[in-house]
Amino acid sequence: MNYVSIAVSAVEVLAQAAPSIIDDIRKILAPIKEGREPTAEEWDAAQAELDAAEQSVING
Repeated sequence: MNYVSIAVSAVEVLAQAAPSIIDDIRKILAPIKEGREPTAEEWDAAQAELDAAEQSVING
């Protein structure tokens, strides 16, 4: 597979995931925007998102 094919596939996947990604970003930024410490649930959710993103990169 050439670079252009890989790039097009990556952009298509990101475009399909965009609504979910935006929602996740909003959740992660909420405590910062509200000027408060994150709750335990927010910490756990942020860590889970980070772990999932890392696995996605590792697994390609």
